Amino acid sequence: MVFGPRERTPVKSGKRCDEWKGIKDNPGHCLGDPVTDARVLKCVLYEAFTLAIALRALESNLWPEEMRYDVPVGQFDPREVMKHAALMEIRLLYDFLYSSDSEDDFAVSKNFSRYGYTQPLATPNWTGLDGGSMFTRTSINRFVAHLTKSRITKPVCTPQPELGEGLRATARNARRILKDVEAFANRVVAHPDFSGLDEDEWGCSYLRGFRTALERLNLP
Repeated sequence: MVFGPRERTPVKSGKRCDEWKGIKDNPGHCLGDPVTDARVLKCVLYEAFTLAIALRALESNLWPEEMRYDVPVGQFDPREVMKHAALMEIRLLYDFLYSSDSEDDFAVSKNFSRYGYTQPLATPNWTGLDGGSMFTRTSINRFVAHLTKSRITKPVCTPQPELGEGLRATARNARRILKDVEAFANRVVAHPDFSGLDEDEWGCSYLRGFRTALERLNLP
């Protein structure tokens, strides 16, 4: 799970931070914050907020001419970049909400069982080439996230869509996963056992931004 903008602790004058070292050389530098409901929710809200921003940009076609490129194999504009950004966020939120075998630190059934989430959420009916394994962590890894030879060879399985319908399918699926995040976040925030996001101004900011982004998307 990816955290939002790093909240740095001021370094005392004269003390050099060894962050530039690799984890292998300096394993004690990044021990992580204690896992609390509020901090996990903060991370989920950050990813969902980012996905909502990418989705709005993906659905926009108001890019200036200097941001468009016409090459022999087709026309490209920033929507293609936003599609890849959206797919990466979908992968992260997919693991958290729907994966029953995720090895990630965060999972809805692992971190929020006290709020009734004892099982992963039911996976939405994804749009995309009628392929049951189209929008999954594995397929996004293979065709978007990882630089491997499988990205430039003819796949024997259903690949991630490219351009055209691929943009529309990604947008539809992003909307579906955002609706699930919205329902999840609202349920946790309203729960009487939830301590609240007040302990972390970043979490409150991400929640406010996420809700604003959903309003601008006119999410039903």
